[in-house]
Amino acid sequence: MTAKPVVSVVIPVFNNWAMSKDCLESLAAHAGAMPFEVLLADNGSTDGTATDADSLGRSLFGGNFHLLRQERNLGFAGAINAGAAHASGDYLYLLNNDTLLPDEPFTPLLDALRADESLGAVGPLLLYPGGERVQHLGIAVSHGVKSVHLYHLFPAAHRVVARQRRLQAITMAAFCVSRALFEKLGGLHEGFVNGMEDIDFCVRMGREGLGCTVVPQTSVLHLTSQTAGRFDHDGPNSRLLASRCGETLAPDLNLLAAEDGYQLHFTPWLDPYLAPGPDLERGLDAALADDPSVERVAELVEGEPCWERGWDRLADHCREIGDVPAELAVLVRKSAFIPTPETFAAMKDAAARAGDQTRLASLADQDSRIEAVLSRPASLRAQARGAIRRAESTGNPELTAILADWLAANFPGDGSAS
Repeated sequence: MTAKPVVSVVIPVFNNWAMSKDCLESLAAHAGAMPFEVLLADNGSTDGTATDADSLGRSLFGGNFHLLRQERNLGFAGAINAGAAHASGDYLYLLNNDTLLPDEPFTPLLDALRADESLGAVGPLLLYPGGERVQHLGIAVSHGVKSVHLYHLFPAAHRVVARQRRLQAITMAAFCVSRALFEKLGGLHEGFVNGMEDIDFCVRMGREGLGCTVVPQTSVLHLTSQTAGRFDHDGPNSRLLASRCGETLAPDLNLLAAEDGYQLHFTPWLDPYLAPGPDLERGLDAALADDPSVERVAELVEGEPCWERGWDRLADHCREIGDVPAELAVLVRKSAFIPTPETFAAMKDAAARAGDQTRLASLADQDSRIEAVLSRPASLRAQARGAIRRAESTGNPELTAILADWLAANFPGDGSAS
């Protein structure tokens, strides 16, 4: 007699059969002994998913595999809700099909949920393929309702990755929640189109007094955003999220970063980025004074990728020895962590000297997007003022001060929310 599933793994899919096949096979290889079932919620695929998914699923999971064919594409939220409606496990494990599981996924997450009644949902650490860089270890709010992936692209071995922290939201690329809570909250809101459903759901959990966390003891490799048109609805999704959650989401990126020794900064177009705080900066400077070799600088930057002075030292070295491609490569990596006008100007200069037309075209596109924001100063100023009011109302005086300084620097004489 087959044991009742403890966990129901719900995987929404639309085409991309080769990717779904890899995901299913990795799940079968690493799932362990805990009883589980797999519900593949197919949004009307027309590729091998339609012809091969059922036979492969049954060969891997036997009678605990269920292919749920939708007559039309219900989107991410609709597919998840359809899968959850057919689930029989006590817990739902929502999983994107663009993932690979390198280790046993269930036990660490269920242990975390069961150990802390104030948690509503948990997820694994998400890493990029290769397992060396962070894709997701939590969602943070920088200002207003603008959300970012905390410590995106940090080394997987970095000290901040090993620390478990309470969060307002985590991604649903890999997400574990009790089925009872999912049903109590009415599942995912289907007004979103392939984006921000996870934040909305986590906010509704928050209204019940429940938080979430990423459990770094288990990880998932995430290819990210493989669905066609994944970002086509970001504008409407953001507006819907603001209308539904704007009064609940609290800006917390500066607070989370401060716990790890970092400070929050903003670009002139109000994008957030982090830099080492005074203590971290002093430690890096001391290490550099002890050994100023380029090898040591590279090691320090790898350990603290938000350290601007280190990136600049590496870029200067490459320029001094005439290795322009290496200089450009350093600046490209720097831009992932320090996306400032100075970084982009240096990248354009290096790309021009390297004759890299592809990079120059990409930077021109980026310049156009940034200019579109900067060309609407009234809107940008209003956004900053609104963010200041939100920071004040949520009791975040540190962020209030950061934003007021930004406003004064970019709109001289206008350093308040009034």
